[in-house]
Order: sequence, then structure tokens, then C-alpha cells
Amino acid sequence: MSHSDTDDQPESDDHLESDDQSESDDQDTTGQVSKLSFVDSEDGPCSECDGKGKKPRKEKKSLRRLAEDGLLKGISESVAGDSSASRYCCGGILPGTPKSEPTTLRWDDPSEEGISRKCHFPMDSDLAANRVVTIVNGICKASDKNGNLDAKNFSTNFDPHGNGILDIISQLLLPGFQAQKLKERPEHRGIKATLTNLQVCSAETPPVYITRAVSPPKSEFGKLVICLPHSHEGGKLEILRSSRSTIFDWSDSSSDARKKNNIKWAAFIGDCEFRIHPIREGQQFNLVYTLSLTKSIGRTLDARPIIEVASLPFYQAIREILEQPGFMRRGGTIGFYCCYGYNHTKEQAKRLLPHGLKGIDMVLYQTFHNLGMKVEVLPLFNTTPLDAADEALFEMEAKICMDDPENHIAIDFDNWQCTKCQEGYPTLEEYREYTKNQGNQISRVGNELYSFQIGEKKDKDYRLHGCGGIDNREWQRKLVEEGLREDWPWAEYKNVRWLNQPPGENEENRDLALLNLIEDVDPEDKLYHGVGEEIETFDSNLVILAHIPVPSKRKLKEEK
Repeated sequence: MSHSDTDDQPESDDHLESDDQSESDDQDTTGQVSKLSFVDSEDGPCSECDGKGKKPRKEKKSLRRLAEDGLLKGISESVAGDSSASRYCCGGILPGTPKSEPTTLRWDDPSEEGISRKCHFPMDSDLAANRVVTIVNGICKASDKNGNLDAKNFSTNFDPHGNGILDIISQLLLPGFQAQKLKERPEHRGIKATLTNLQVCSAETPPVYITRAVSPPKSEFGKLVICLPHSHEGGKLEILRSSRSTIFDWSDSSSDARKKNNIKWAAFIGDCEFRIHPIREGQQFNLVYTLSLTKSIGRTLDARPIIEVASLPFYQAIREILEQPGFMRRGGTIGFYCCYGYNHTKEQAKRLLPHGLKGIDMVLYQTFHNLGMKVEVLPLFNTTPLDAADEALFEMEAKICMDDPENHIAIDFDNWQCTKCQEGYPTLEEYREYTKNQGNQISRVGNELYSFQIGEKKDKDYRLHGCGGIDNREWQRKLVEEGLREDWPWAEYKNVRWLNQPPGENEENRDLALLNLIEDVDPEDKLYHGVGEEIETFDSNLVILAHIPVPSKRKLKEEK
């Protein structure tokens, strides 16, 4: 089954027409038709090829394709190395219902020693206006001139641990965080929230501006701000990191009355600056927590998630790209190699994924999912052993052809070579580029998450390294892949636009997927996996695939 991109025809999950096909209205960057043309000069040591052979010129990308590549490169740079630039903050809403317990606040009355006061958020709607004013004034008097009430002078029944907020922070912001605490065991890290103060913001208090959320050393991680439900206008919370900024608007005008009883929250890592913009009307009450690393994950995809995906810095950039009518106008697939190990070839992976994704993996999945794209988490079959065997066979034949070019001309590349001087046999890099283009960059994606497989015993004949020479290699490999596909079924996707590079051989985010026993192997047999090897193994990578429809069907969901 082949997957490529569709034009403006109805889309299907199994067939997407190639986005690389030539288009009449796309201008080539060379000003010429992008077809193979051959070098043939009358000057130089060879009258036919100038000693360079007849290698095909490299095709040039259209201006549209170059523009798309530029947009995707920006995303790729954001996710490179699990960069925290794309996930320095997150936020959401704890929805209030008529049955929800109110948040209680108790504070010491500075005017009467030994006396404490109490109120609830949201304040009862049947309270007289003058009573609300009295309560608010009492809290303001207990606070300092900047609107801060120290945690030792008040208490609350709000619990960020029990509400699931810290689970989300641990899942999205914690992975990849650099710190000395538990450096050798980062998978054992958790997040603890310590209440530090109540920030009372009003038209009378100065705007809040903090240059750094926390001091960097030891176990410090970041800040958590909880906005209690109380009517106000203004008071936007702005998180700044390098040249990026994210704004959380919790004022009445930003949401309808039905949401006024909701508790809003935002969390951000420690090297961020933040400011609370001036209040125009009413008061804003924020519980401020310091987040710390501690010893110890998937509520992000729950039916009633408490995170607002639109609050993620990565979200808006993706949305703006998808809104462009010229971007991937034939549709297509964007791919991403997961940055973390999930043991995806274990049986329990089907139950844990995608809910168990973390860090940038979850950010990227949630972003495309929330924008209405079809998103899948699937294994990608790693054909590195077959590719390496092809290259080794090519290099072996290349040496033979170059040592005796008059008597050895490779069938696959005879049109590259000059008929007079036999120059022009491709280099290894040219061979890699040629095979990549010939295969249209096929990605072999599993139909579902598979547990580790042991296949049927295989005949060694099609595994022999030099069997038939390179001119027989394509036929030989096709037979090998047909056998592998029976044990590990896959669908073929053409021209997936990958945002990052596949993981290295020893990285945690690739798992052993398939093992085959080879029959009747002699010690001197040269096989793909080594001389005399009776076992062949193949890995798979866990990948995220976002299927992008044509612009006319790209109905992006409203921000939540």
C-alpha cells in the first residue's frame, strides 16, 4: 500500500499524491526545465565529456518547494535536540461547575492581632457589593504596597498536585530540563510546588515585572501562577524567553460568563522573565508557587484536558504555517522522530501511547491534533542493514569499474559514463542521492504498534552480499523486503517531510523490532549482517505522522 499526496481530489488515508511532482505554475530556480541534461564538451582531455563523464545534473527545487522547506526548517530548528524554545511554558483552565468546591482563602488580619479572615473564590453572587468591597480591602490591607501577601500569613485549600497540573508540567516541560539534581537518573525526576505568595493586582498596585522566575542553581525549576476566579479587566500575564513571548489573558473580556468561575493557570521554566500588565478594573488574585525538582505521567490527552494547547509557544507557529494556502497545497505528511524512548515494541505500548508521550513529542502531537489534523504514532521500519549492504556492493563494483573501465561498465550507470573514455562513474555520495531520488524517499511505516517479532526462518540465498552483482541488487532487495513485510506489515509513504533526523544507533528512541533466523549458513558466507551470521535483526523508530489535507479541506479548529 503506497501513501503519497493528493491533488484537489477527495483525500484517502491510504493514498497521498507526491508533493514533489512538477507543477506548471512553479518557476524553476535555474530558469530552465528541471530535467536531466548531460555534460558533453568538445574541449579538454576527452572530446566527448572533458573527462567528466555524463553524470546527470542535479534537479533544482521549485520556488514553492524552497519556500515550504524554509517554513519547515524553522519548525525543525525549534524541535532540534528537544529544544525548550518550543515549550518553555504552558497553561490551561480548571473548569468550574455548580458542584465544584470553592477555593478558600484564610489570612491574618493585620489590624487585629490573633484574628484571621476567610473568603471563597468565586465570591458568592448573592453577596452585597459593599461586602465584596470589604473582603477585597481586607486582603489588600494584609498585603504589602506591591500587592504581595507572604505564604506564612495566609493559607488556601487549593492543591495543584491533586488537580493534575503538576502531571502536565512534568509531561511537557520537565523532559530534557538541564539541572544537577538527579542528573544521572532524569527519569526519576518529579515536580513539587511550594506556595510562596498571593499576588494582589489592582489599579492601585504597580505592574509586576520579574526578570527571572527563579534562581538557576540546585533543584529550582520554574514558577506556577494560579489565577483565582474574580472579576477584573486587564492584568495579562506575559512570559518572555529570549526573543519569544507568550501571553495569557485571564480578564473577563477574554471569555464568556460561563467561564468566569474557572481557575486559570500558567507554568514556565526558571530562565523566563514574566510581567503582569496593569489592571484596568477590579482585582486579580494570583497564587504563586515555586516549582522544584524532586524524586518521584498522561493527563494531557484526557477527554476533559485542563491544558490549553494554544498556550504552547509551538502552537501558533504551526497554525500560521497551515493557514497559508500555498503551503503543501497538494496535501502530504509531516513526520517527526520521537525524541524519547517508550519501549514501543513492548506489548503495553498500545495501551500507553499516545497518552504517555512527553516533552517535545507530546507538544508536537497535541499541536497537530488540536488543529484538527489526523495524527498517528506508529513504528517506522529501519532498513539501514539493507542500505548498508547496497552501498558496500556499490563500492565493490565501483572499484572494479574504475580499475578496468574499458571492460567493466555497470548496467545501472552505463548512461553516466562517457562511451569514449569511460569516465563518469558516480561517487558514493552521488549514488546515495541517486537511490534516494529513485526510491522517492519511501518510508516503511507499520500499520499499528507491533510488539517484538520473530519471523519465519529465511533462505540464505537472497541474503548473500554479492549475489548477482549490483545489476541484480534491485531485484534481490525487492524479494528480501517482500519477506520482511510478511513478518512486519508496513505501508509505504512517499516523500514524508521530516522535521528532524533519525536517531543514532545507540540512542534510546529506537527498539529491536524483528529477528530472523537464516538457514544453512556456512562460516564463510558473506551476508548482510556479517560473515557467517545466522541471525538478522531490524530496528524500528517511533514516529509521529501528521497528515495535512489540501488547503480547501484544512479546517483548523478554533483555539482552545
